[in-house]
Amino acid sequence: MEACTGKELPVIIVQPTQVRQFAKAQGVNAETDKIDSRVIAQFGAVMKPDVRPLNSKKVRYIRDLLAYG
Repeated sequence: MEACTGKELPVIIVQPTQVRQFAKAQGVNAETDKIDSRVIAQFGAVMKPDVRPLNSKKVRYIRDLLAYG
Protein backbone atom coordinates (compact mmCIF):
# COMPACT_ATOMS: atom_id res chain seq x y z
CA MET A 1 0.00 0.00 0.00
CA GLU A 2 2.82 2.42 0.86
CA ALA A 3 4.46 1.83 -2.51
CA CYS A 4 1.22 2.60 -4.35
CA THR A 5 0.45 5.76 -2.39
CA GLY A 6 4.03 6.94 -2.85
CA LYS A 7 3.52 6.77 -6.61
CA GLU A 8 0.04 8.31 -6.32
CA LEU A 9 -1.68 5.15 -7.57
CA PRO A 10 -5.27 4.63 -6.44
CA VAL A 11 -5.77 2.17 -3.62
CA ILE A 12 -9.10 0.53 -2.89
CA ILE A 13 -9.65 -1.39 0.32
CA VAL A 14 -12.54 -3.85 0.46
CA GLN A 15 -13.58 -6.52 2.92
CA PRO A 16 -12.07 -9.90 2.01
CA THR A 17 -15.41 -11.56 2.72
CA GLN A 18 -17.01 -9.51 -0.06
CA VAL A 19 -14.48 -10.78 -2.58
CA ARG A 20 -14.81 -14.36 -1.28
CA GLN A 21 -18.62 -14.22 -1.60
CA PHE A 22 -18.22 -12.79 -5.10
CA ALA A 23 -15.95 -15.72 -5.99
CA LYS A 24 -18.35 -18.27 -4.50
CA ALA A 25 -21.23 -16.75 -6.46
CA GLN A 26 -19.23 -17.49 -9.61
CA GLY A 27 -18.47 -21.03 -8.44
CA VAL A 28 -14.78 -20.32 -7.82
CA ASN A 29 -13.49 -22.14 -4.74
CA ALA A 30 -9.79 -22.68 -5.49
CA GLU A 31 -7.33 -20.43 -3.74
CA THR A 32 -4.22 -19.90 -5.82
CA ASP A 33 -2.53 -16.58 -6.48
CA LYS A 34 -3.43 -16.72 -10.17
CA ILE A 35 -7.12 -17.45 -9.51
CA ASP A 36 -7.29 -14.96 -6.63
CA SER A 37 -5.84 -12.16 -8.74
CA ARG A 38 -8.33 -12.87 -11.52
CA VAL A 39 -11.27 -12.87 -9.09
CA ILE A 40 -10.09 -9.62 -7.45
CA ALA A 41 -9.77 -7.96 -10.87
CA GLN A 42 -13.26 -9.17 -11.84
CA PHE A 43 -14.66 -7.96 -8.51
CA GLY A 44 -13.21 -4.49 -9.16
CA ALA A 45 -14.54 -4.38 -12.72
CA VAL A 46 -18.05 -5.51 -11.80
CA MET A 47 -18.58 -3.94 -8.37
CA LYS A 48 -16.66 -0.69 -9.05
CA PRO A 49 -15.78 0.06 -5.40
CA ASP A 50 -15.13 3.70 -4.53
CA VAL A 51 -11.59 5.04 -4.54
CA ARG A 52 -11.11 6.88 -1.28
CA PRO A 53 -8.07 8.91 -0.31
CA LEU A 54 -5.96 7.27 2.38
CA ASN A 55 -5.08 9.00 5.61
CA SER A 56 -1.55 10.30 5.95
CA LYS A 57 1.19 7.89 6.97
CA LYS A 58 1.33 9.53 10.40
CA VAL A 59 -2.42 9.08 11.01
CA ARG A 60 -2.26 5.42 9.91
CA TYR A 61 0.68 4.84 12.25
CA ILE A 62 -1.18 6.34 15.21
CA ARG A 63 -4.29 4.28 14.44
CA ASP A 64 -2.14 1.14 14.28
CA LEU A 65 -0.64 1.97 17.67
CA LEU A 66 -4.09 2.53 19.18
CA ALA A 67 -5.40 -0.73 17.71
CA TYR A 68 -2.62 -2.74 19.36
CA GLY A 69 -2.72 -0.86 22.65
